[in-house]
Amino acid sequence: SIKNGRKALHLCHINGVSASEILSLNSWLTDQIIISAWKVFLPEKIDQKRSALIAVGGYGRNELHPHSDIDLMVLFTSKPNSIERLFVERYIRFLWDIGLQVGNSVRTLDDCVIQARKDVTVLTNLMESRPLFGNARLEKRLAIKLSPKRLWDVHDYFRAKTDEQLARHHFYNDTAYNLEPHIKEGPGGLRDIQTITWIAQRHFGSSDFTELIKHNFLTAEEYRMLIRGRNFLWKLRNALHFLSKRREDRLLFDYQKDIAQEFGYQNDRKSLAVEKLMKRYYRTVKELRFLNDLLIQYFQQKILSHE
Repeated sequence: SIKNGRKALHLCHINGVSASEILSLNSWLTDQIIISAWKVFLPEKIDQKRSALIAVGGYGRNELHPHSDIDLMVLFTSKPNSIERLFVERYIRFLWDIGLQVGNSVRTLDDCVIQARKDVTVLTNLMESRPLFGNARLEKRLAIKLSPKRLWDVHDYFRAKTDEQLARHHFYNDTAYNLEPHIKEGPGGLRDIQTITWIAQRHFGSSDFTELIKHNFLTAEEYRMLIRGRNFLWKLRNALHFLSKRREDRLLFDYQKDIAQEFGYQNDRKSLAVEKLMKRYYRTVKELRFLNDLLIQYFQQKILSHE
């Protein structure tokens, strides 16, 4: 069951399994449930070449935290008929009934292009697509239609994502030192890392951070700092989800003490365990914000200088 799966993941977390492995395990477990349900509900009358079940967003990246939304897209070659619509409705309803927090969309290839052209957030979500079942060629056709040569070229995409980041930082008062920080959206948080990933993917065609070393955007030590910081925030976010039993990305006072204890921090004469946890957090996001600023500057020089 889903509850047993989450309990097993929690035990892995407590017993020191790395955050990245837990995200991959959770994605794999969710894949099995979602694909199995698709096969059960799929009517025989449906032409399977017309559709594909696709993971998008964080789920598409195989970075599914314990209580994060599961973003799915059912992609059709053309407008779904009545049988196909009924099938998708029953399928999504079943996923909700068994306790999966599914965010879903039903689109044709043309719909995806129209929506992505209007909204860079939609494009970004689709850039991280991963086929689960059905006609895998549709996902490849979609990638071609969404390429920088056809819409949102590298220059426009860079401007849109950096403007988006500035607005988000402003919303959080341009500081990572809130007493109850948002570890995903706040400055130096996971969204800053993702922003760099998306820009790199649009520019280099790959979201692999090692590409940044190859192109002299990062040194080996800066790369290790980036991965180390990301993994710490992943571990912290997993802990928040397990403790709160829901999607919770704010490091609230209610959870700080328990997480500090779980991470092995202890009180001593100089400081409390919770103070040590928060000191580690603030140091991490400071490093990540520095790397984010550095990389944004490099991309700006590389991309905008060629206008």
